Amino acid sequence: MLTDYVAEASARHRSIWLDDGHTLSEKLRGVVEYNFERYKRFNRGKAGGRPWSLIGRLRLDSEDLSPVARESLASFSRSVHEAIKSAFEQACRSGELRADAPLDDLTLLVVNLVNSSSVFTQDAGSFDRLEEFFTAFERVMLKVYAGEPTESRERRANRH
Repeated sequence: MLTDYVAEASARHRSIWLDDGHTLSEKLRGVVEYNFERYKRFNRGKAGGRPWSLIGRLRLDSEDLSPVARESLASFSRSVHEAIKSAFEQACRSGELRADAPLDDLTLLVVNLVNSSSVFTQDAGSFDRLEEFFTAFERVMLKVYAGEPTESRERRANRH
């Protein structure tokens, strides 16, 4: 059961993060929407602190899991890390992020936010707090590391 759940969650995250047709902002919102889908299964509305992620819940008791189950949880973290890193690299290549953006640092921050989302909502007693956190990260990241808007690059290329 855990292996299937991890495989589904990993696939969904990869489909969000590796979609070259979406901006980082859209990908961050996609993760929030995906988490809210799962959150709603166990909580009414956006208020409630019931556990909603099997991965998040089992991480708290990982010492009681079998080696196979622990490896399955670890595989989720690796898969999400690779997908998020790839999304940041793509954003840098496309000009969405500046070339000097610290991709490893940004990846680390988002991976840890993804990995702690369920515990975060439980602690806050609401999904709103998680949304606010993702939005705050997006604002700060883009304020500091946003690349040149695509329209400006296209206009400049047309002039040459």
